[in-house]
Amino acid sequence: MGVTNENAGLRDEMQLMMDALIAAGFDSSGMYLKIVSGGPHNESLWRLKIAQAWQWLFSERHHR
Repeated sequence: MGVTNENAGLRDEMQLMMDALIAAGFDSSGMYLKIVSGGPHNESLWRLKIAQAWQWLFSERHHR
């Protein structure tokens, strides 16, 4: 998860990493990049968003 208040370079690096993984043959359907508009880079935001991350990570589609 990234935020728009982040250093723009970090957001770009996150996207580059995702692109590199896909180019290396990883299945993009198992990836998810979330950029939170206006969100701060801190534990308060992560605490608000962690439930979504856990639900995605442990959803049925990841356990086939």
